[in-house]
Amino acid sequence: HHFKKSSSVSSSPLIQERGFARDIFGIKHYAGPVIYNATKFVAKNMDTLPGDVINCALISPNELIQSEFKALKERSSKRKGSLVAHTVWTKFRTQLNNLMDNLGKTRTRYVRCINPNSNKLAGVMDLAYTVSQLRYSGVVSAVTISRASFPNRLPYRDTLDRFHLLASHNGLNEQNTQSIFQSLLFSSKPSTDEDEHDDVIRPKVETMLNQLLKHMESVSRDSNNQEVITKAYICGKTRVYFRAGALEFLESEQLMVYDQCATLIQSQARKNIAVERYRNEIQNNPDWQVKRRPS
Repeated sequence: HHFKKSSSVSSSPLIQERGFARDIFGIKHYAGPVIYNATKFVAKNMDTLPGDVINCALISPNELIQSEFKALKERSSKRKGSLVAHTVWTKFRTQLNNLMDNLGKTRTRYVRCINPNSNKLAGVMDLAYTVSQLRYSGVVSAVTISRASFPNRLPYRDTLDRFHLLASHNGLNEQNTQSIFQSLLFSSKPSTDEDEHDDVIRPKVETMLNQLLKHMESVSRDSNNQEVITKAYICGKTRVYFRAGALEFLESEQLMVYDQCATLIQSQARKNIAVERYRNEIQNNPDWQVKRRPS
């Protein structure tokens, strides 16, 4: 079949020009006009039609379509053997299912590309042009809303694993140096079973965060003039949701604790080395005495 060229009509979506060949035509799409070439169109689409398409055509009110597809179904049923015909659709569906299986095994990350300048120049950043893209694409609004509520979240077990040391060693001083050093050696991991359920871990996490984030609580009054305490976190069913700045505070405090713990380990190790060296000197030289430095 081919299109019969006639006078151009402005309201018609069909594009007709005198320079078009027999099998060339155009269509005015929403995004813009597109020119098509129907040469060898049938030869390129000889794949087996899906069964639902054939069944849909058989109930068509057009007698010509009914008769053609009825004959097509009879021919395909005679040629049909034990092998299943692979159509373009079945190949696409198989590939799509494989793609979805692979995506299901990964963690979703959303990447939004920003054009640094409108002139396509390398190493040039147009600040106003870039900010306008972030604003119009909704990135700025999304970040603002996220920061206003709960921008960070962690599962219960991950929260306990990351900050149990900070909670157990909060407030390092010289009086508890020895106990802290012993706990570093013998209790470097939280005492939670790997199979422990979130309902069991949740009270431990709440107790820990109440101690660590107590200073970030805010007090307000409701409509009944009742005191309302707003915490820096909220415990959900399986995760802890942190308000803006809460997780950053915990991370910075934990780095300070690591630094102090490293100092304690170094001082204790140097002490042990010095004591061992002193004992060796006493055993090898019984008459050896420590000489005091003159004042």
